[in-house]
Amino acid sequence: MISLGAPAFASSGAAANANDDDYGSLWQPTRAEDWIAYDLSAVADQGLESVVLAWYSSPDDGYSVASLPGVCPVWSGRPYLSDYTIEANSAPGGSEAPTGGWVPRVTVQDNVNLSGQHRVDFEGYNWIRLRGSGPNGVSINVDVVDASSGATDGWLFIGDSITAMYAGHGTATTPSGEPVGSFTELISGGTGADFRPIAVNNGTSCAKSWDALSWIDSMLDAFHGRYVTLNFGTNDGWGGSGDPASYYAQMEALVAKVEAQGKVAVVATIPWPNNPGAWAANTSSMNEQIQRLYVEHPEVVRGPDLYSLLEDRPELFRSEGDVHPNDMGVALIRQAWSGAMLSSVYGESG
Repeated sequence: MISLGAPAFASSGAAANANDDDYGSLWQPTRAEDWIAYDLSAVADQGLESVVLAWYSSPDDGYSVASLPGVCPVWSGRPYLSDYTIEANSAPGGSEAPTGGWVPRVTVQDNVNLSGQHRVDFEGYNWIRLRGSGPNGVSINVDVVDASSGATDGWLFIGDSITAMYAGHGTATTPSGEPVGSFTELISGGTGADFRPIAVNNGTSCAKSWDALSWIDSMLDAFHGRYVTLNFGTNDGWGGSGDPASYYAQMEALVAKVEAQGKVAVVATIPWPNNPGAWAANTSSMNEQIQRLYVEHPEVVRGPDLYSLLEDRPELFRSEGDVHPNDMGVALIRQAWSGAMLSSVYGESG
């Protein structure tokens, strides 16, 4: 990530809040069509050919304010960018943001998603600027990574409402009171800041694996990273109704779609549903199909065992019988995800 702490400028609002090491601080412009610009000249001098710019609304607790087949949309009152332009500039760095010479590189209109990312040809440029507005104001973080060597890192979390909760960028708190940042921050901390990947939250309430087969292609097309996590099963088996054989076929088809785009699929187990009896037993049967997926598709990266993490721990859920984790549960799930990926992907023991 090359934007972290880079000189930042904005037409209004605190620009540095968008690219500091705290996703809890945000760039919040006060006018429509305001802009934020980063001086990347220090990196550009080293041969910066391509970048990926990602922005995230806050709260980023879901994918979109529009409906997808089988999916419940996020509340439409969320702040997000609906119309925006990404621009580049070749002016020398080291001073205030240039007032002229901006070249449009990406233009988006009528966006309905709570985050976005775009790959930009950056050869010959020193500055990048994001300019835009939204129907409910703008409250965002903005990351830029060097993509000159291709998609070597970067994460896309696709799944259900539980995914939407833990894949966000806000801080959660463990049962012991320890603050836990986002997946990006945990990977950065676990690698000694050698890696700080973009992580995009495409969790969608009500989503099931068979729903995702109809819309995952568009998410993959818009994703410029490498790792795609597939987190389905709670809604597939709602109330203990899941068909393990059908679930396996759908997950296998989703993995095939990810791999067809040259990306790496990552699959965790389905979380314990906070309901004993038939629902828990059926979830266990469906999780056996995930174990089968690992065996028959060894290229799939094994995510954390969320069933075992949460099993018989109702204190980690919002209320009795609620499948959604509370803040403590979210924190532990994030730690489990980062711990598993630090070991299997980044080669770290932490």
